Amino acid sequence: MDELWRTAPTPAVCIVPGAAGCRIALNPAAEAWGRRVGLEPADWEQLAELPSLRAASAAPADESVVDLDLPLGRLPWPVACRRVAWQGNWLLWLMPDATPLSRWVSPTEQIALMQDIGRMGVGVRDLATGEGFWDAQVYRMLGLEPAAGAPSLAQALEMVHPDDIALLRESNLVLQQGTERSSLRFRVVRPDGTVRWLKSSTELRRHPQTAAELAVTLLVDDTELIDRDQQQRHTNDLLGRALTLAGISVWQVDPDQQRIRFLDQGARILNRSYSPEGFPLADMRGTVHPDDLHDMRRYADEALAGHHVVDAVTRFSDGAGGWKHLLTRRVAQRDEQGKVTALLGVALDLSELVRQRELSLSLLSRMELAAETLGVGFWSRDVQTDTVEWDARMYQLYGRRPEEGAPPLAEWLGRHVHPDDAPRMTRRAQARWDHRSPAVQETFRIRLPDGGERWITGWTRRLLREGHTVDFGLHMDVTE
Repeated sequence: MDELWRTAPTPAVCIVPGAAGCRIALNPAAEAWGRRVGLEPADWEQLAELPSLRAASAAPADESVVDLDLPLGRLPWPVACRRVAWQGNWLLWLMPDATPLSRWVSPTEQIALMQDIGRMGVGVRDLATGEGFWDAQVYRMLGLEPAAGAPSLAQALEMVHPDDIALLRESNLVLQQGTERSSLRFRVVRPDGTVRWLKSSTELRRHPQTAAELAVTLLVDDTELIDRDQQQRHTNDLLGRALTLAGISVWQVDPDQQRIRFLDQGARILNRSYSPEGFPLADMRGTVHPDDLHDMRRYADEALAGHHVVDAVTRFSDGAGGWKHLLTRRVAQRDEQGKVTALLGVALDLSELVRQRELSLSLLSRMELAAETLGVGFWSRDVQTDTVEWDARMYQLYGRRPEEGAPPLAEWLGRHVHPDDAPRMTRRAQARWDHRSPAVQETFRIRLPDGGERWITGWTRRLLREGHTVDFGLHMDVTE
C-alpha cells in the first residue's frame, strides 16, 4: 500500500500523527501539482492543523473513507479529496479536477456569464396563442426595447433579412411536421438598419402544468464571427489575386504520401485542374524537363535535410510542346521534435522574362554581327563624371589597348583626334545642347598608333539617365 500511494499518478498526501505533532508526506504527483498551482511547503503543513485530520491514530471503520473539501494554502477554492484511514495514518487522495464549478460560481451566474460573453438569448413562443416571451439578451440582439414586449410572430418575421425569410419559414414548417429540433443561421435587420447574424436552435416542448405547446429557441449572435470570417475570406481573396497577378503559386508537398497540393489556384501553372487533395508528386515530376529532373530531386533532398531555403530554376512542360521556366523556393516544415511534416514552397513563372532575355540576346548578337561587318563601334560618356565606356570594336577602330581603358574626353581629343580636326571637335563637345536636341553627326580624322589615319563618321545623342546626363553614340570607319 505504501508503494501504491507513493507511485500513484494521482496527487496524494499522507498525514502521520505523532507525539510532537503530525508529519506531512507528499507523493511526486502532489509535489508536481502543488508547484503548478503555486503552493509552498508551509501551505501543505497547514493540513496537519485541520480539525478533521487531527484525530487519533486510527479512524472508526464507518469513517474509513470520507469525501472532503479542503482549504489549501492560498488557493481561492477548496480542493476535493477523499480521506482514507490507513495503518493509523490519514491518506488524502486529492481530486482537484473534480471540485464542482458551482462551489464558486452558481448555475445562475454561469448562465448569465454565457449569455453575456457568448451573446446568447432565449425566447419562448406559445404556438396556440402566438404570445412570445424573450429574455433581455434577445431584445439587445434585435435592438428592441423590452418595455414594448416581444413582437408577434408576423412582426418578428418582418425583421428577418429578405434573402433569409424563405429559409426561416421552411425551418418553421419542419417543426410543425413533428421534428423535435431545428437549427439554422439567418440575418435580421434591426430598426437602426444594422444587420446581425443569428444562429438559432429551436425545439418543441409542452408546458408541464398547462400542456401548452411551446417553441423554445436559443439564439446566438454570430455577427462578429461571420464578420471575421468574411474579412479573412476577403483578405485571402486579395492575397490570391495578388499572387495570381504576380504569377506566384504556393504549394505543399507531403513527403509521406508523396503528394503535392497547391494552396491556391496555382495548379494552372502546370496545366492541371485545381484540386484540394492535390495530385501525386510523381505526376508533377513527369512534366519536368529531363535535363532538370536530377537537380530538382537534389534540391528537394537538400531542403528536407536542412533548415534553409533552397532555390532552383526548373523547366516544366507547357502542354504545347514548349517549356515553362519556374523559379521555385522550398523549405522544410518541421514539428516540435524536428521531424519534417511537409515541404513548403512557392513558384514564380519566369517564362516571359526568359523569352525576353533570349530575344534580347538574339538581337544583341545580330547587332554585334552588323556592327562588326560595318566597322561600327559604340561608346557612352557620363557628362557629370566624365566616365567613358567603349565596346571592343571602338578599341579596334582606334588601335587602343583595352587594358588602357576608355579615354576621358580631354585625352580623346588630345591623343586620338587629328590636330587639324581637334578644335572643331572641341567646340562641338563644349556646345550647349540637351536631350531634346536631335542626334549630331560629325566626320573627322583620328590618328593611329602606327602613324596612320582613319576617317570616322560619328553620331551622338544626349539622354537623361537616373538624374545623369549621358552622351552615347557610334563611330563608323568611312576611310575607304
